[in-house]
Amino acid sequence: MIGSLVIEEIAAEFACLAPEVQLYLEETTGIYDPRSSQADIVIYPAFKPLADSTLVARQFLISSYALVAHPDVLAGKPALVHPQDLAGFNCLALGEGTLNGVWELTNEQQISRFYFKPAFIATQPTALLHAARQGMGIASLPGLLIQDDLQQGKLVPVLPHWQPVPVTFFALHPGNKVITVAARRFLDLLLAR
Repeated sequence: MIGSLVIEEIAAEFACLAPEVQLYLEETTGIYDPRSSQADIVIYPAFKPLADSTLVARQFLISSYALVAHPDVLAGKPALVHPQDLAGFNCLALGEGTLNGVWELTNEQQISRFYFKPAFIATQPTALLHAARQGMGIASLPGLLIQDDLQQGKLVPVLPHWQPVPVTFFALHPGNKVITVAARRFLDLLLAR
């Protein structure tokens, strides 16, 4: 989802700039192994460093995440200062087939892991966004996805001095073959953004 916000716009711009190129954009959700793709370029989000492979990886975007909730979730509760203060709140998890959630949160001095049993699990951040908007609990969501909700007061920051791990977006292409001219042009546009 967050990749779609960025990639779809750049893909449309590229298609206008290079009308002679047939651009095929395929989006998928869930667990995906980019090594199995035959695409010239794969856009791949990662919360952890990439494993060694024969793919060439070019980092092009880091999207910060934040803990947020509907204002009613925190109303009348003591101020949250440390990740362990989240105990007792419903927390929403991004994942696939997981029964337990964990958020790794950092501030300027330390790293803390908060383990929880999710009240709701989804494979897409947008599903968590809808659940958070309805007051279901606290969610870790991409900044690009929640900025309007925060400005409009539909969501409020939770533990603003603690940041979840950001997602890093990579453009991947096979290292064992020459990248096409069209793929190189698309990659150049992507990296220029």
